[in-house]
Amino acid sequence: MQKIKIYRGVCVLLFLVSISLSVCLYFSHVSNQKMQEELAQENVKNWNTLLAMTQKLEDNMDSSDQLQKFSLYQNGILYAVSDRIQPALEGDNFRFLCTSYDPLMQELALNSGNAEEALVSEGLALYQNMNSHLQDICLFVISSTEEDSQNKYALLQSDSHFSQEVKALLEEYCEKYREQLESFFEKWQQQSE
Repeated sequence: MQKIKIYRGVCVLLFLVSISLSVCLYFSHVSNQKMQEELAQENVKNWNTLLAMTQKLEDNMDSSDQLQKFSLYQNGILYAVSDRIQPALEGDNFRFLCTSYDPLMQELALNSGNAEEALVSEGLALYQNMNSHLQDICLFVISSTEEDSQNKYALLQSDSHFSQEVKALLEEYCEKYREQLESFFEKWQQQSE
């Protein structure tokens, strides 16, 4: 009889422990889902911020006179979102926007008055092309997340097909403009010497 009471007590205790663990796991799962939703929303918000920046620059950057007016705006947006945007760039492409796209705008804004007009026009055209291409990438990401809500979660998973597709677009963007920027900055250095 004593053994049956002990056995029942252990079974009841195990049952209570399993119920407690189930409740904990449920709330942990709900919390994890909520966090995933917040991260996905924040990431889409960052893509939207980047899109709004590219659109504002495209609408207002029709001449080199506008460079100084918008250089700090663009700089602030890039540094605010570029580290938090997913999928993140890796290797040589890490922080491409802050180390290549932004310096082009800053250099043109600060020194366009001291440079040859043809070189400033070339730099502005390069910047406008880069901005337009970046805008296309942002539009693709945002429209894809609006068409299929699962894509906003897929952006956060580096092994997902959608994340790989966006990453490939970003890497192509970096490669396309890396050489053009190097060539432009070489010319810029030569004219300033």
